[in-house]
Amino acid sequence: MDGRREDDVFLNLYHLQAGQRSKALRNLGDICETGAISSKTLADIFVPILNGFIIRSSNQAQADQAIATFGKVAKHLEWSAYFAAWRRYMTLAKLKSNTNKAYARTVVAILDNFHFPLEEVSEVEVAEVATAPEAAPQELEIEKGEAEADEEEGRRAEEPVQAPIDRLQIYKTVTRQVIPELLRFMESRDEVTDKLRIPLAVGIPQVALHLPTSERSAQVSRLLTILAQTFRSKSTDVRYLCRDTLFKVISTLGSEYLPMLVTELKLALTRGPHLHILASVVHGILKHITAPEHPDRMGNLDGCVDPIAGIATEVVFGESAANVQADGFRSGVKEVAGSAARGQEIFTLLAKHVSPGKINRVLEPVRGIMHETVQLRTMNLVDEVLRRIATGLNANSRLTPQDVLVISHSLITQNAKFLQQAPRLKQKGGKVHRDVAVDLKVQRVPARVSDHYTTNSFRFVTFGLDLFLTTFKNNRLDMKHPEVISRLEPFVSAVGNTLYSTESKVLVLGMRATAVIVRCPLKAVDPAVPAFVKQIMSIIQRSGNTDSDVAQTALKTLAAVLDSLPDAEVKESDLTLLLSLIQPDLEEIGKQDAPFSLLRSILTRKLLVPEMYDAMDRVAEIMVTNQSSKTQGFCRDLYYLFITDYPQGKARMKTSMEFLARNLAYVHESGRKSVMEMLNRVIESFKQDLVAQYSNLYFLALVMVLANDESNKCREMAANLLGTLFERMDTEQRTSTMALIQTWSKEGSKPQLRGVALQLFGLFLPVLAQDGKSYLKGLLKDITSALQSVAAEFQERESKEDVEMNGPADETQEKRSQEWQLAHQALTTLAKVTRLFPDLLTDFKRIPWSPILVLMKYPHASVRLATTRFQGALFAAVPAAIPDRELPSDHPLSLLCMIEEVKLLSNQLRSETLDAPSGLQIVKNLFYIGRCLYLHDETRMNVTFEADSDLEGEETEEEVVWGGVGDSDGDDMLQRAKPMIPSTKRASGTPLGWMFSYLSRGARIALHERQVAQEPRSNWTERPASIVRWFAAMVSQMDLDSTEKYLPDMIGAIHRIVSAKKLKDDSQYGELKTLTLELQQLLQEKVGGTKYSYVYSEAQQAAGEAKTERKEKEIEKAIHDPAAFAKRRHQKESLKRQGKKRKAAAALSVANFGKEEIIKSTELGKQ
Repeated sequence: MDGRREDDVFLNLYHLQAGQRSKALRNLGDICETGAISSKTLADIFVPILNGFIIRSSNQAQADQAIATFGKVAKHLEWSAYFAAWRRYMTLAKLKSNTNKAYARTVVAILDNFHFPLEEVSEVEVAEVATAPEAAPQELEIEKGEAEADEEEGRRAEEPVQAPIDRLQIYKTVTRQVIPELLRFMESRDEVTDKLRIPLAVGIPQVALHLPTSERSAQVSRLLTILAQTFRSKSTDVRYLCRDTLFKVISTLGSEYLPMLVTELKLALTRGPHLHILASVVHGILKHITAPEHPDRMGNLDGCVDPIAGIATEVVFGESAANVQADGFRSGVKEVAGSAARGQEIFTLLAKHVSPGKINRVLEPVRGIMHETVQLRTMNLVDEVLRRIATGLNANSRLTPQDVLVISHSLITQNAKFLQQAPRLKQKGGKVHRDVAVDLKVQRVPARVSDHYTTNSFRFVTFGLDLFLTTFKNNRLDMKHPEVISRLEPFVSAVGNTLYSTESKVLVLGMRATAVIVRCPLKAVDPAVPAFVKQIMSIIQRSGNTDSDVAQTALKTLAAVLDSLPDAEVKESDLTLLLSLIQPDLEEIGKQDAPFSLLRSILTRKLLVPEMYDAMDRVAEIMVTNQSSKTQGFCRDLYYLFITDYPQGKARMKTSMEFLARNLAYVHESGRKSVMEMLNRVIESFKQDLVAQYSNLYFLALVMVLANDESNKCREMAANLLGTLFERMDTEQRTSTMALIQTWSKEGSKPQLRGVALQLFGLFLPVLAQDGKSYLKGLLKDITSALQSVAAEFQERESKEDVEMNGPADETQEKRSQEWQLAHQALTTLAKVTRLFPDLLTDFKRIPWSPILVLMKYPHASVRLATTRFQGALFAAVPAAIPDRELPSDHPLSLLCMIEEVKLLSNQLRSETLDAPSGLQIVKNLFYIGRCLYLHDETRMNVTFEADSDLEGEETEEEVVWGGVGDSDGDDMLQRAKPMIPSTKRASGTPLGWMFSYLSRGARIALHERQVAQEPRSNWTERPASIVRWFAAMVSQMDLDSTEKYLPDMIGAIHRIVSAKKLKDDSQYGELKTLTLELQQLLQEKVGGTKYSYVYSEAQQAAGEAKTERKEKEIEKAIHDPAAFAKRRHQKESLKRQGKKRKAAAALSVANFGKEEIIKSTELGKQ
């Protein structure tokens, strides 16, 4: 115990804590396992201690641990002490008390640890014991109480230790007292004590296995008989308990005792509901002993195949099954429900674990049923049972692939011995008796015996084919193994013969097997190919159409034969017939696979008939008109094979190319996308001269899609196709195309055409690479012109009070749509040009920055996003530096322009379409400007910031940019908090200080707008979240002094966000608050917790005082102007009512949804 107090058994056995006592008991058991304690010590010291824990403990877990430890102790006791312990607890188990369950479990623990070797007792000694007079059993009276049992135990302990009892005496005691008394106790017919008696059976096998073989079988047989008879009980709980006990018993005994168990069960359960109980028990035993956790020795079922198969046959096909199916049948026995399904699974388990020599015994009951009847319901059950058997055989680890092939071949050819041996028929007393497990019908009047096996024998053929196909599908056959190949050779003729069957099931499986066998490297395949093709065509011709499974399978099989065998030939007349049959099925979802497979095989083999061209024209139409993407994909594959591998005249090729170009304007989006995917293959794979021949046709058609298509996906695909097409053009065609685009870009009166031209420039310049420099001057001029025109029109509209354009509304809408698309295309193309030629970004004379800045506040989100991204590209290319005051005001890096950019970017944060990527780009741009202004402030600490009164009237501008919503609390709080920072560190009069104040106000106004909004926007958190991210980025960039300067501005936004109690129910607010708290933690780490807390508390106090002051002003207003006060109060109450209505409606919708879900689940349960 290494001297540790927590491991000291004696110290902890009576510890105050139950856990320590249980640990001590567990440690005691571990010590006993090592054999370090003698039997006398265990019997004299530890057995009495454990007795106290078991008998008097009120803690169930502690009692369980004591019982487990007692079992380990019993394993090291000598016979006298072992027998005394068993006798004591066996006597206590018979008492009618509340603790007798614990006593019974202790008896089982003692029996499980029986360790006396009695196997070596000779037969002579066994005979002497058998002939010796039987003494009266030395039993304690059952009426003795626990106190008397304790006294007797004490007397036994005080007796002197006798010499070790010899082995024969132990054998005699076990066989004449221990086991007989246990069995007598189990045989008592008392329903009350069944739950106590039955579990004792778990320990008996452990004792019986130590006996000689002759005595062991007798004792085990008696035990199994008692358990089998227990299943006759009317109590379901008793039967279930007995079943679980039986599982443990058979696991201990092993599968060699399984035949004995099944026999005893059949003798005990003979009729009526007992047969269903029998099937349920056997099914449970098979599942238990064949489970993965049990050793392989438990899975051998060869010795009991016949009785188990008979039990399963009775509940699936026999009178028991017929009674269950009868109208009005009811039974209180739970095992009746589902007995047929359990019987079918028994067949699966048998097939999975029997040896190859016993498979015929599994199939013989099914063959007997085939002799008896041709009823449809019964034959459906036969098919299901055969399918279950096939599943089991394919999972049978004792069957090699060669064995499976032998079984399959014998079934397909019907050469198996058990199929040729018909059961004996006997006519006696008007009853028909067969050598099968079940008589389906008992005739009371002598009648002619009918044998239906001839009619039903094809089911074994389908069974063999199914077994063969499953084996092949599971890749169990090694085609490089000589023995496997030799076993497969006879299958060619056997499978070929099944194609002449009149049964549709045989034909379907036979053709599937044909498709499999032709892929195998067998010598017999090539000579059999003509016969295969001829018979398959005969089957198709007999069908007349493709509606049946036989015809569909025939088409698929013929396709597999053509794919696998290059020498397979199909007559032109047959090919014509096939094409006429499959064309109507090309658009039917349930029948498409077979026609498409056959067409692919025909195209791959390049089989040519005139009707093939008509069929492919139909395929081309389906490629466009069908709405299924899967069907369109099949048609594209087939049409591509056709136009690339089959002879195409000049006129036909032109027709095909015009067909594709014409359908780029198809009415449905799916058709246009399918055509463009086909065009992509054509453009990428066709020869250069052929692409050049139709490049103009496709160029114009794709430009029309790019300009006019309503689908974003189609326009994107058209743009990619135009880029691919331009790559395949030769130099002359590229030059003429670029000249045409330049002409379009100068069409000032057609903004849509100019936008398309600029987009084409952006697509083609990456292809031209450095060769595109010759077009750069004109392109930049066109881009500048486009941006300036859009910016001028926008400024003109902005300056007018009447925002609407002159003219009808539809015309105005269309004009504005063309306007924003032109601006967006110009900006996108400009970004592509600068990525291709990076030096242009810093060439401020050639880049039109003035209109770009104007378009940063354009109403359309796409234009604003494009300008923001282009601005971000500039900031990424130019390192952060001090803004130069001498730069012109429209220069993007000048101080005044940066101030204006801050306002424009802040305005973009108010967009209703703002998303996370856009917000992140805005934050990046603001961070760059913030870094530049930070460098400006660091170098000009004592210079007052004056920008021609740019900051005069700041409140007015902020009201416009941030939405015109006041925030007096925050303003007052900041005004009161700023004086708390020393004057040398305050940020007043600096550009960066203005920027912090400006953005802080924006965050506070965003929270205020959300609180008063009747219907808040879904992206309302993007604006304050972006500002908080900018604060965090600037804090990480600035030093301590600068951070303290702008601390009040940041605290103003933080306080407003964190203290917004009205938004606690908003799910988005939680994420915003978490982000704000991260900024708060960053600031505390930067400036120190003490300083941060001081400024935050003062700001909080100032906010409270401002709130009180505002309330006083409202009271004064109410006194001076009661009407205005009443109006404002009415508005507030109206907003509150609307908010309550929204919450109630949301709660009601959730409740209704839950109610609907409950109703649906109830209806599903009823079904």
